[in-house]
Formats: sequence, structure tokens, C-alpha cells
Amino acid sequence: MVLRNNSWLLLEVEGKQHHPNTNVLKLWPFLEAHQNLSVILVHAFEKNGRNRLSSRGKLAEWLAKKMRKTLRSRFRYFRIVVDPSSGQIEGTDSLAPVLAKFRQGSARGSR
Repeated sequence: MVLRNNSWLLLEVEGKQHHPNTNVLKLWPFLEAHQNLSVILVHAFEKNGRNRLSSRGKLAEWLAKKMRKTLRSRFRYFRIVVDPSSGQIEGTDSLAPVLAKFRQGSARGSR
């Protein structure tokens, strides 16, 4: 989803993937090649998914921190946890204000 001209919102949903870290890491060379873009990555894990707490799942968070430090405002990472049995989603508290900011910017631009 394009939030603004050069800001994208990406949703990566982990299913049976055993390497969630690569789903984070693949964005680094993309952002290096597209210096005018910024990305908000929402990384969704199933509550009882093995990959969420695996070493590669933890590595995904570590990589995201390194990318945020290097790419600064061009990369944001939010990890959410979905419980398919209840439909509850954890981790959206910090994401909601960021998305609201983009919505406000879109509303101002459409006037």
C-alpha cells in the first residue's frame, strides 16, 4: 500500500516460512537501490507459530533494529502477533499512531 508518494506500507505474514529474517533483510538492498523511498514493515506472526520465537525469528527483530539505525526514517518495523483462534492482535499499540499520522497527511493533501 502506498501511504504517500514515496512511503510504502508492507505487510509480511509469516506462515510456514522458516526464515522470517530474510523477509526483513530483503528490504535493505531494495531501500539502498531506491533512495527516494521509505518503508513501514508490519511483520505478522501467528501466536503459536514456531518461527516467532525461533533463533531466526529473533534475528528478524535484530536485523530490523540494525536497519532502522542505518536507514533511519526510511525504515520502520512493527511486529504483530495474531491469535487465529480469538482474532486478537498484539503489537498494534505502537503502530496505530504512525498510521494515523499518514492518514492525517492524506486528508490534508486531498483538500
